[in-house]
Amino acid sequence: MFQQASEFKDIEGIEDALGLKGPQSTWRFAGALMAWLNKISEEGISADDLSASKTPEMKASGEAYKTYQRLLSEYNYLDFSTIQVEMLRLLENPEVCALIQRRFDYLMIDEYQDTNTIQERIVLKLAEGHKNICVVGDDDQALYRFRGASIRNILEFPSRFADRACKQVRLTKNYRSEPPIIDFYNRWMDP
Repeated sequence: MFQQASEFKDIEGIEDALGLKGPQSTWRFAGALMAWLNKISEEGISADDLSASKTPEMKASGEAYKTYQRLLSEYNYLDFSTIQVEMLRLLENPEVCALIQRRFDYLMIDEYQDTNTIQERIVLKLAEGHKNICVVGDDDQALYRFRGASIRNILEFPSRFADRACKQVRLTKNYRSEPPIIDFYNRWMDP
């Protein structure tokens, strides 16, 4: 998007939406823009919803997102965030979803505390039919918030299933680390 940055600079309020103050190099502008567009995409927010907002910054974000989607289409590009959005879009088609669900009887996702909103929506959609899903995670080890991961995914996971159908198993024994490392970690994490 560096080469197409000029297409975004004319969007009224885009600098405010990106939190940029004063003149910016094209490189810095493009970097802030991509980080913001990835965040929007990974939250599963549509460009139309943003554009319909009464908030100028959100309107600008919506216009930037529409421009970005247009450029991706024109140049036949995909980024990782867009791949995730497209996967969710495919899963929203009942026939496609059923076809994919039939291929997987069980789902297991490790490091679930580092998933983002759209990844969780994909996982839950895949598990919708059979509900044979196991996630593993530790809210104390959430490292990827800067990349859009949401700690809420692991904390609220049991509530995603009706009638408390989710069984939670706490793993209290660590087989990977030596006792001094575990002791240090536990002291560090305790309030």
